[in-house]
Amino acid sequence: MIGVAVYGLFGCLLGIIGFLLWRSVRLDDRESPFRSADLPPRDVVDRIFAKEDWEFARCQPKYIYRQFLRDRRTLAIRWISQIRMATGVVLRIHARDIRQEVGIRAATELRLLADYLAILFMCEFLSLLVRGLGVFRVKAVVSLLAAQTEALRPVYQAYRLNTRYDLA
Repeated sequence: MIGVAVYGLFGCLLGIIGFLLWRSVRLDDRESPFRSADLPPRDVVDRIFAKEDWEFARCQPKYIYRQFLRDRRTLAIRWISQIRMATGVVLRIHARDIRQEVGIRAATELRLLADYLAILFMCEFLSLLVRGLGVFRVKAVVSLLAAQTEALRPVYQAYRLNTRYDLA
């Protein structure tokens, strides 16, 4: 019975990973103004999720407050989408470049894949939270995703400069 549960859990995990990879490819194929591999600056993230703006808008008439919440939700979803797409672009370029390598380090490549999957999972999770709870109730998850993408910023910069980045 435990074996069935383990196989079921493993199958679910593989299904989630497959769905995230399929969705990232599908999102990259759409036309979007956010197709570049540029990460948004950290201050943009701070401004989208700024509590001061929310407190100010809360004191305004109800129709202005609702429009403010809709606009911030749209901005947050686009920020998440831009991170997902930028990460996917950089990983595809890395995969293309690594095919020519002779001495590929499996541990490094697995770590990069794990980071990519973690970012994809956080993007999907945060997108669901933003749609369900609203922009201003998800600050902790936003901070995690922003920290994860900031840790990978040197890889993005190396891509922008068309140089190699040693992940070791």
